[in-house]
Amino acid sequence: MLQGSPSCSSLRFSNLCGEITQCLLNQDNQERHRPRWRLHEASFLPTMRLLTYLVCFPFLAVTAISQTKPSDEDAPEDMILGFRGKSKYQIVVLDVAANAAAESSVTRAAELLQQAFAANKITLNVVKESQVDAARPGFYLGATKLAAAKGVDMAKASGWSYAHKVVGATVIIAGHDEPDTLVGKRSTGKDTPRPFEGTLFGVAEFVHRYVGARFLSPDESGTTFVPQSIIHVPPALDVKSAPHFAEHDMRDGDELFYTANHARRFNRIWSRFGHQHPSAVPIKEYGKAHPEYFIVTGGVRQPELSAGDGQLCLSNPEVQELIYKHIVARCDDGFDIVELGQADGFRPCQCKVCEELYSIKPTTKPTDGIAFHNDRAWGEKLWIMHRKMAVRLLKDRPGKKIMMTSYGPTIQPPQTFRDFPENTIIEMMHSDAEAFAAWGQLKVPGGFSAYLYNWGNFHLVGLTPLTTVSMIAEQNRLLVSNNVHSVQVNGSPGGGQWGLEGPNIYVYLRLGIDPTTQSASEIFDEYLQAAFRESENPMRRFFTNVQKRVELWQTIRNFAYQSGRDPIFALGTLWTPDVINSLEEDLATAESSAQLPEVRRRLDMVRYEFDFLKHLALVVNAWRNHQAMNNAASITQLLDAVDARNAFIASVANGDAKYSKKKNPAYRFASEGSLKYAGRYLDRAPFNWDTAKMRASPDALRQKIQSLAIERVSGPLTLDSAHWAKAEAHELLPSGSAEKNR
Repeated sequence: MLQGSPSCSSLRFSNLCGEITQCLLNQDNQERHRPRWRLHEASFLPTMRLLTYLVCFPFLAVTAISQTKPSDEDAPEDMILGFRGKSKYQIVVLDVAANAAAESSVTRAAELLQQAFAANKITLNVVKESQVDAARPGFYLGATKLAAAKGVDMAKASGWSYAHKVVGATVIIAGHDEPDTLVGKRSTGKDTPRPFEGTLFGVAEFVHRYVGARFLSPDESGTTFVPQSIIHVPPALDVKSAPHFAEHDMRDGDELFYTANHARRFNRIWSRFGHQHPSAVPIKEYGKAHPEYFIVTGGVRQPELSAGDGQLCLSNPEVQELIYKHIVARCDDGFDIVELGQADGFRPCQCKVCEELYSIKPTTKPTDGIAFHNDRAWGEKLWIMHRKMAVRLLKDRPGKKIMMTSYGPTIQPPQTFRDFPENTIIEMMHSDAEAFAAWGQLKVPGGFSAYLYNWGNFHLVGLTPLTTVSMIAEQNRLLVSNNVHSVQVNGSPGGGQWGLEGPNIYVYLRLGIDPTTQSASEIFDEYLQAAFRESENPMRRFFTNVQKRVELWQTIRNFAYQSGRDPIFALGTLWTPDVINSLEEDLATAESSAQLPEVRRRLDMVRYEFDFLKHLALVVNAWRNHQAMNNAASITQLLDAVDARNAFIASVANGDAKYSKKKNPAYRFASEGSLKYAGRYLDRAPFNWDTAKMRASPDALRQKIQSLAIERVSGPLTLDSAHWAKAEAHELLPSGSAEKNR
């Protein structure tokens, strides 16, 4: 779309051609205001010159005849910040920062802005505001005097809010920069400062939108800058914004990635991952001195002194008071929101007072086992107790909020009341459509928080792909439409997931910042284009096919968990030889076409994770083959597969010819043991075999079917009975062998 239509008398040919060139490069930027992929200038501009020549002359003729006047509705041209390696701009920072957090935020913001322009062969100098070159325009970062004079004052802002404003030729970027006053007061990561760095976040958003910055992963090649032929912004830019999720608890780390993607730990929310009670009544402090604070089990009140989380006698008024006082103390520390939830693995107290608490009695007995633990009465008692504390806090600490966990016994909404006080947030440990529908029947004025399990090695399929772009999009839609304003990630993406899950993580993070400007599929495209450049097409096929298999996992997931939690069934169903071979072909094609070093490094990350998956699939398929064939060849093939996997894991964890220890882009912090079992479900045959011992006696590994005679006896049978001397003996295979005798 052409920005403006000047009359022929005032039109110069060169200006018009330049305008058309700019417009073709910047299609409708004023309306879209979002990141775009741009071709390299070297390959793109010759074509643009030809298009300009073909377009200009007919346009000149028509303009000369019509003498068309400019339309009042035409939008002004975008303001150019850099073009062909040149810019008049300087970076202006405040002379004296208000605090160390502001100093760090602005300094890092200036460095990021310099890096983004340097990727386009443009050098920007940094100057103090008192030393600014008045003849040149500037990027004013942070709480500068000019920003305040132009109405950009972030002193009263909160959270991770920021402002982008263009005044004349000046670009102002400022954010809420505030030091962390809660160091040492959190439940985890106590000594790690978590300041608000709004200016840094604001610059990260600016360079993402206008300068081609992409924050893909936390490793060395995780930040990239897509080349821009022209760097430009709307001349009327005036935006005050903040991430959609006010707080997003994911990981502490110095990497720019976590700040740029709004993925650092909670700042002003006190959290113990859903379980506050054990912090309020720690068993190490009260177990011996006050055993009455803990549960009665089997008629005996005996605190489990070795347990990390004590199970409480919730009817004890002193216990309730300790829980409430802990909440108040965290409010007085400075936290805005305090999490409130029972101990993990909740078990109810079997005392008579707990049974009759709030006149809600369980319909089951302790002898009913798990049914007694899951009785709805216990959840209802917890909801009533927690609500009473919220009502009390509303009076004692107005403005502070409680975040109650909906988990375990409280997974279902309460039945004895249907509304919560205004200071209550419900933390959804299961945030699917069914759960939100159930909670939609209640009044929760404080809104919701979500506790997500997207990633992590605790899943049945371990460190293999777990999500898809469509799953992430639907999850984000649910969270946004159900008034979720903070998110906590239980399984943060760790070693072995930044490659194969890279696009999904990127989509998840971008939608958490801004769920409306770009669709999930557009962000997926943005990731592929930025991460793989010249290798984009084969990697698009690769990731599309990976995600099709993960969609299958979602189909069989419930069956797999409900039928023995067998990882071999799940992995063998998902990653069949034909699928692995097809993915290998696409990845190899991408590797052969890669030229840029950063693209090669990202492909290395995918390659290591894919080879991990290949070795896993090879063992699973060899195991199944041995079960079917049960011969010397099949057991040798299986042992070879196990050994090859172990050797691969050892080389990744301890260093190989390409990357030394702790330098592997896919597994920087992974240990050999954590990779070998990839979570909690692979510590089993055949993954835990001692293959050297097994190779020494291969005949013993053959599966055998034997019969065992069972003798009937009359009278009681004890360990000392004479009958045992006559019982038929059977020798079992050594522990860790392929199969025990059946």
